Amino acid sequence: MKNLSVEYLAGFFDGEGSVGLYYDKSEKRWRANIEITQNYSRWAFVLFDTWAKEFAGRVYITKRKVLVLMIRGEGIRKFIRAMDGLTRLKTRQLIVLEQYLETKEFPYRAAQLLKTLKRST
Repeated sequence: MKNLSVEYLAGFFDGEGSVGLYYDKSEKRWRANIEITQNYSRWAFVLFDTWAKEFAGRVYITKRKVLVLMIRGEGIRKFIRAMDGLTRLKTRQLIVLEQYLETKEFPYRAAQLLKTLKRST
């Protein structure tokens, strides 16, 4: 069941989110992640912390006082399911990432497609 918090998260994600697939040279494997950023405020931190707990993510603050919600691993699948039908701008990016996570095939192609889609939104 969709609730206001998840709908609100979808809006944040469409406006300030990113979907990525990157090669981690130190671990010699591909890593998927979803990030949402926002200027730091106490209210935003509480909100991001709530979402981090829901999607097994983490919240951190950059040196420039930017709040970042990062979701990796199994939290990504849960996030994609929660966003189903709610995102307007990043739906295709989520579909590409979900397809990659299901098959683990052609990671370089998926990463390039995500970069192309990111430029077009």
